[in-house]
Amino acid sequence: MRVAFRCDASAVIGTGHVMRCLNLADSMRAIGWQVSFLFCDHGEELDHLIRARNYPLHRLPSPSGEVSPEDTHSWLGRASTDDAQLCKQALPSTVDWLIVDHYAIDSAWHKEMRSHCVNLAVIDDLANRQYDCDVLVDQGLSRQPSEYQDKVPNDCRLLIGSHYCILGESFQHFARQTQQRRSALTSISTLLINLGGSDKQNLTSDIVKALESSSLNDKCQLVVVLGAANPNVASVEQSCRRSRFQYQIHINTTNMAELMFNADAAIGAAGGTAFERCAMGLPSINCCVADNQQQNLNNLAEAGAALTLDLRNGLQASAVDRLLVQLLQKSQDLSAHASRLFDARGAIRITMALPTAPSKRHKHVSLCLASIEDAELLYQWQLDPGTRRFAINPQQPSFPEHIQWLKGVLANDSQYLFIAHSGDESLGSLRLDKQRNGQLVVSIYTSPQHYREGIATAILRLTKQVFTHVTLSATIKPENTVSIQLFSSAGFVQTAPTQWLYTPEKRR
Repeated sequence: MRVAFRCDASAVIGTGHVMRCLNLADSMRAIGWQVSFLFCDHGEELDHLIRARNYPLHRLPSPSGEVSPEDTHSWLGRASTDDAQLCKQALPSTVDWLIVDHYAIDSAWHKEMRSHCVNLAVIDDLANRQYDCDVLVDQGLSRQPSEYQDKVPNDCRLLIGSHYCILGESFQHFARQTQQRRSALTSISTLLINLGGSDKQNLTSDIVKALESSSLNDKCQLVVVLGAANPNVASVEQSCRRSRFQYQIHINTTNMAELMFNADAAIGAAGGTAFERCAMGLPSINCCVADNQQQNLNNLAEAGAALTLDLRNGLQASAVDRLLVQLLQKSQDLSAHASRLFDARGAIRITMALPTAPSKRHKHVSLCLASIEDAELLYQWQLDPGTRRFAINPQQPSFPEHIQWLKGVLANDSQYLFIAHSGDESLGSLRLDKQRNGQLVVSIYTSPQHYREGIATAILRLTKQVFTHVTLSATIKPENTVSIQLFSSAGFVQTAPTQWLYTPEKRR
């Protein structure tokens, strides 16, 4: 699978678009997809964010037009059709997926690029323009599909909500330990401060100064995280040196998840890093540093997942201290509400949802990560005599046993469990168990309501399509002639009485 991303970063645009594209790209590369980036340098040399992760980079010429912070439509710095022509010239060949994360790009650009991609996806937060895409992702907490009505093609698939929040792989690792880490705070020993990738207004320095008159203990350590586009590093360093606190300053850090996990509390911008703090269950005070963050700020406050520092009338030191006192009182509730909103698995959800395969009755069958909410559905499927008849373990589990098994699978880094669906219909299940040799063991069963509809065929086709370069294996009972026909037709070869193996052509 060949994928190209189109995104930019600058002091005006910020670095969030590039960072979430990189997180999604990491998820895709991990399963063997070939990923590259189309990036325009706005004069701040921020392409190192992409080069640092070793992705092929197609660098576009710097724009000549004015880029205004207030006008997102200006953020390309040139006409969208001109940018599309430059992208066409830069792309060496047609890609399977072109993924766009840019507020200044709309349907005119999308249409122009259709000749250079098989499918096109958009990552958006605004729902404020026309889109010509096959998939649209919006991770907004309060976003409703109806807000994209008449803005996308009729057959566009919408992936909307916090389940699709694109966080880095390291956040998945630490998110699993969040509940054990967070307990009621009696004091703040480590306070993380992160006001976004650029912080042109130097709010970081202002926050550090405001904390001088707060009730924080002198022994509190400030962990200050600055983005690659921050123009005020020297000023922040000076403010920290003059403060009464111990401090660390991290610039363009690669271990944000660990820093958040180890912090007791945070003051931060309400952009993408606010979602990261939620996934870490980190009690936070959020503030709006860009217009497009206002909705996030409101949503997280309404959900009880964060407190809000209102900057509309300027920064008040007394307001900061008052919120820190409230945070101590509400820390457990804030942490619990925040971690329930985000589970840090949005990147793999999107990766798996992009490819589709047809069945006899459905044009698009796709895969979605299972969750504990799917427990009853999966259990009913497993109880069906048709499923149990050919199961490796034919014994029927009790529901408590099933819950225990499901929780174990969902918490295991070496296992994936997916629900196959088309629209709102749940069609079947796919489980993949990763072996030490890198192989994936495939287990498929179909919803009894959708027998003989080609669902298993579609699921197996999707598995091969997604895990392009991975060797697949399956255990099939000799009497299960339907499954034997299914897997043999898909290129699996019998290696033992119950064992079947598929080796990708590239590795043969």
